[in-house]
Amino acid sequence: MTQSIRWQILLILLGIVLVGVLLTYLAVNYTTEVRPGRGGTYVEGLAGYPHFLNPLLSAYSQTDRDLCSLIFSGLPRQDEDGHLVGDLARDWDVTIDGLVYTFRLRTDARWHDGTPVTAADVVFTLGLLQDADFPGPPELGQALWQTVTIESPNSNTVRINLPEPVEDGLETSYAPFLDYTTIGILPVHLLGDVSAAALPESSFNMRPVGSGPFRLDEMEVEDGLVSSVVLQQHAAYHGDQPLIERIQFRFYESRQAVLDAYADGQIEGIGGLTPSELPQARSFPTLRLYSAPMAETAMVLLNLADPELPFFQETEVRQALLYSLDRQSVIDEAMGGQALIAHSPLMPGTWGDAAAV
Repeated sequence: MTQSIRWQILLILLGIVLVGVLLTYLAVNYTTEVRPGRGGTYVEGLAGYPHFLNPLLSAYSQTDRDLCSLIFSGLPRQDEDGHLVGDLARDWDVTIDGLVYTFRLRTDARWHDGTPVTAADVVFTLGLLQDADFPGPPELGQALWQTVTIESPNSNTVRINLPEPVEDGLETSYAPFLDYTTIGILPVHLLGDVSAAALPESSFNMRPVGSGPFRLDEMEVEDGLVSSVVLQQHAAYHGDQPLIERIQFRFYESRQAVLDAYADGQIEGIGGLTPSELPQARSFPTLRLYSAPMAETAMVLLNLADPELPFFQETEVRQALLYSLDRQSVIDEAMGGQALIAHSPLMPGTWGDAAAV
């Protein structure tokens, strides 16, 4: 009898242990939610040195654009899927003819020095783009912003009026205009006395004050070139706070120098690898590669107006040229598979792309 009771107790205890193990397994695998931690410093290497930390002057440098995207905010911004969502603008509407855009600003947006962001900042920034002496890309100033009128009914509203273009006798609107309103806004209280022509010489370009998720905290200069920049999380940022507290960018003279810096342990990440760099990057056992689409398009443009090439005007000829080109082979062999076949000038996955058409 005693031995039987002992065996029963042992079986009960064993059953309890098994149930406990099963419950622990289920809890870990089906109810545990893994969340990334906050804080820390991330160090990334970039090829090229920053010169203009100013969104109006950053078009010619990928390094400048990378930093400006973290320091400044536009009216809308693109989310991770390429769709436009509110940034400084909480919402906006467009008239049915596509010629009047009205943006209503957030009231909680702050510059990195604590000053509120208002419609005056937007009007000032767009006014620089409209100036005949604007030193940036002509396609941004003369071709676009100089053709519109801008007004501010109040401190939190901006209205942009596009002209009524005429094409083949028909009035047409400019559908991609909203994309241009993502450009970073500048603070009028710091740059209000700087003309468009004098903008490239302003000290602001190396000591920027924006309204984006990160603010400039430290800058190191060696031999007249910026060697390192540290961005600190903007505590009063109006959007979702980034998980990383600090980002340090270290700058190098070439792409190969960036790869060498990673091999030497100077940096933790590399931005914007090219297809030719992938073989070396894959040789680093600690480097995790992430592939993401970029807003770049390569295309062949045919001059249909050239009288010496009249055959380009024939649809069948253009179709034959397209069908004879193995675009997938070009992507696989020349770009290491890091591209997508384009079916229109609009980027796949962006808000203007109609994938079903």
